[in-house]
Amino acid sequence: MSKVKFGDVVREVKKKIDRNNNPYEHYVAGHHMDTEDLRIRRRGRFDTDDVGPAFIRVFEKGQILYGSRRTYLKKVAVADFDGITANTTFVLETKNEQVLRHKLIPFIMLSEGFTQWSTMKSKGSTNPYVLFSDLAGYEFELPTIEQQDKLVELLWGFVELQDAYNALLKQTDELVKSQFIELFGDPVSNTKNLPLIKLEALGSWSSGGTPSRKNPYYFTGSINWYSAGELNKKYLEGSVEKITEEAVQNSAAKIFKKGSLLVGMYDTAALKMGILNEDSSANQACANIEPNESVNLVWLYHTLQIMKPHFLAQRHGCRQKNLSVAMIKNFEIPLVSKEQQNQFASFIQQLDKSKFELEQALSELT
Repeated sequence: MSKVKFGDVVREVKKKIDRNNNPYEHYVAGHHMDTEDLRIRRRGRFDTDDVGPAFIRVFEKGQILYGSRRTYLKKVAVADFDGITANTTFVLETKNEQVLRHKLIPFIMLSEGFTQWSTMKSKGSTNPYVLFSDLAGYEFELPTIEQQDKLVELLWGFVELQDAYNALLKQTDELVKSQFIELFGDPVSNTKNLPLIKLEALGSWSSGGTPSRKNPYYFTGSINWYSAGELNKKYLEGSVEKITEEAVQNSAAKIFKKGSLLVGMYDTAALKMGILNEDSSANQACANIEPNESVNLVWLYHTLQIMKPHFLAQRHGCRQKNLSVAMIKNFEIPLVSKEQQNQFASFIQQLDKSKFELEQALSELT
């Protein structure tokens, strides 16, 4: 092995598109890429979306996309189609396939060493970012070509196995939805003519806040502090950033109780949700409901998941469509008895055991 710098073996591709003469159908934004997921599972369309002027960077199938904002989120993805991305997303490729195999680059970028380097080199406080010149200085051990070939085969084999696990998880989610509709009907059209109730009647609602980043000490604590973009699981297991008790006392941040539900409100994170496994805090892009005795939170979570497209259509705004706590509190859902809620939650509990085993296997693979 020999040591090399990232910029000596990887190039940033800066091919631009004239937006007035754009032949591409799809674009990829930061929210289309998921943490530590090399696949692009979502994409936007130019013919239906209001796409900002920053989306001028061309990428080709096989090239690597890297989110340069908040790099600790590890948004690295390999394009499986041609399209456009924003100028804040790097488009990368190997300089020489005989020196560094292109397919190995994403795994280098997902390494802890690379993430620590990019985070250390980030500029800005509210939305930290890096330049490619910052990444170029990262030094790492370069395996021989023979070793690289073995690593590529092994690591991409793991990715394919991850895809198989994810397909099983998706089937589990579809089973939940079908069971819900079988028991309670379609909640959007209320096919079983159930009584409607506003969400404000189901518990106590509030929103989070952000401590001042001018005091770095506030972000050295042990209290979970979630952003809406982190609400990707039913049960939340820990935030990326953590804050101190002093941060809570001296800001709009609050402590939300274990067993309450965080709900995203802004833009692409609107109606992302997660149940707190421990007392935690969140930023102002998150609402929280501490449920009362009339509701089983697992039932409520799945009701909102199924009705999510219906509620999202009610958002305000042009380019960035947001919700507010007041809007969420006024949403209406069909209400079933607490006994029926509990029966559904028991079914989910059994299904979650199987899902948990799949997610554990997926986590170990990762």
